[in-house]
Amino acid sequence: GKKPRTDNLSTMIMDRKGGVLYAAFPELGSLAIVDARSQRLIKVLGIENFDVEKTNVTPSPGKIVLAFNEKNNRLYVYLPEQQTLNMYDAGTYRLVRSAHVNVRKAEHIMTSNPGKGVLYLGNKVLDAETIEEKASFPYGDRVIAFDNSKNRIYLSGAGRLGPQGMNEKVYEYEDMALKKEWSLSPVISIQSSFAFDFRANRFYAGYFEAAAVEVFDLNAGETPSNSPNNGEGRGREGAGRE
Repeated sequence: GKKPRTDNLSTMIMDRKGGVLYAAFPELGSLAIVDARSQRLIKVLGIENFDVEKTNVTPSPGKIVLAFNEKNNRLYVYLPEQQTLNMYDAGTYRLVRSAHVNVRKAEHIMTSNPGKGVLYLGNKVLDAETIEEKASFPYGDRVIAFDNSKNRIYLSGAGRLGPQGMNEKVYEYEDMALKKEWSLSPVISIQSSFAFDFRANRFYAGYFEAAAVEVFDLNAGETPSNSPNNGEGRGREGAGRE
């Protein structure tokens, strides 16, 4: 058989309440569960529904996406190659539910919002207990942050400029209605990463290829052009499509 080429971690998250680390090994289809205080290995968990053969024949490295909800003690594991979301009980490491979720290019961001009882996966809003879809944003966008105190959700999206790069935007929704947008500097092929500081009313966009960080004022967003009430039909041709 083909030898797995894992030489680093796909992703790692922490259950801060329980003091447990979860580290994914994407070509092996497994999770290392570690006590963060003693650094003792608790268990290596084989991920259900993971197809090792299918993952290892793709030209790009395998991916496993993780999120944790400390309120309901659930671990979420998304498998992009299989378009499958697994939900585990973090006390027993038992698979509770599994569901097919297709978010294509936006699948590599998953964020838990225990305060609202939901999980964001790409453009979808899923129930944290049933992992059934409750709502969705424009296809191809991805949730990157939320501010429950103001009932706001932030998403990023990218559209083609041409052979030289992509045009990125960040969108602010309030009560699921599109309120503001920010235009980012163009990127070549890799979408930006983000960090939000709601106390300082700013967010940071990290441009991987340019090795640069840009700062944006959360109070200074532009009024969205097309579709003031929601994100449908914003006119971003090709955004998030293959």
